[in-house]
Amino acid sequence: MELLPCAGGTQNLPWLVGEGWAKRMILCGERVDADTALRIGLVEEVTTKGEGLQAAQDLAKKVAKQSPVAINYSKALIQAARNTPPAQNLIHEREAFVKL
Repeated sequence: MELLPCAGGTQNLPWLVGEGWAKRMILCGERVDADTALRIGLVEEVTTKGEGLQAAQDLAKKVAKQSPVAINYSKALIQAARNTPPAQNLIHEREAFVKL
C-alpha cells in the first residue's frame, strides 16, 4: 500500500517527537503504546481508561481561569514558533506582553 501521513503529519510529527521517532512511526509503520507516547512527548498525559474526558475537563478549567486575551496571544505565539525564527517571535511576544 502506498500511503503517507497527510494534513501535516510528516511535518508536525518530527517537531513533536524528534526525527528518529517520526521516521520509525512513518517509515516502519510502528505504533507506540501510551507509555512510549508519553516518554517521547507525543502526549502530555496518560490517564486510566474512562478518565480521559475528566482529565480534559480539568485542564480546560485551568485554562478558563486565565485571561482569554493572554490565552489567545500565547496560543498564536506557540504556533508561530513552528515556522518563524525565535528572534522574530520575541518581538511579537514583547509586543503582546506590553499590550496585556
